[in-house]
Amino acid sequence: MRDWRDVKEVIEAEIDKIWFDEPAEITLGKKGIFPSGAGTDGQAFGNLFFMLSDVEGIGWLLIEYPFYETLFDEEMTLGCFKRLFYNMYHDEVIVLGGNLGKDSKCPAAWLNLPKICDFFFMIVDAYDSIQTKEDMYNLLWSYYKYINRIGFWMYTVFPWDYYGKVFPAINGDAIPEDMMLLAKECGIVKE
Repeated sequence: MRDWRDVKEVIEAEIDKIWFDEPAEITLGKKGIFPSGAGTDGQAFGNLFFMLSDVEGIGWLLIEYPFYETLFDEEMTLGCFKRLFYNMYHDEVIVLGGNLGKDSKCPAAWLNLPKICDFFFMIVDAYDSIQTKEDMYNLLWSYYKYINRIGFWMYTVFPWDYYGKVFPAINGDAIPEDMMLLAKECGIVKE
């Protein structure tokens, strides 16, 4: 069993390390290097996309603030919240950073983010030392700050300019007539 304060210190040290310096995990990903073998048809774009969207999804974009509200809801017990946190995150963190070992089909952290996974399991291992909702909040605050910083790095290095050129927006009078009919048919454009 771990103490939640020690886990918080480990996470905070990593946040300090990556605050101004791009994490190695992100550098490898933006270069298309995925030791796990992740990728589709030899391409890394999907990996980068999921590194960005999944991290934002489990962090500030979707989960962080509703989790704080849920944690401090008077009807939510700390025990139930711990179970909720486990159930909501377990599978996702394994996809982001789980490593099943060199002899498996996933010989490395699948999407190059092992610390998201490692920190999750450290938090779960510290559950017995978390005695109050405030303890849980203080620990999760650090975990979310780490997740969010990784997300901000992904947002920074994502090849927006390249994909913006490959997939230009078509709007206004430039929309082909058959596509405008389709847009009206499915309710995007109302007549």
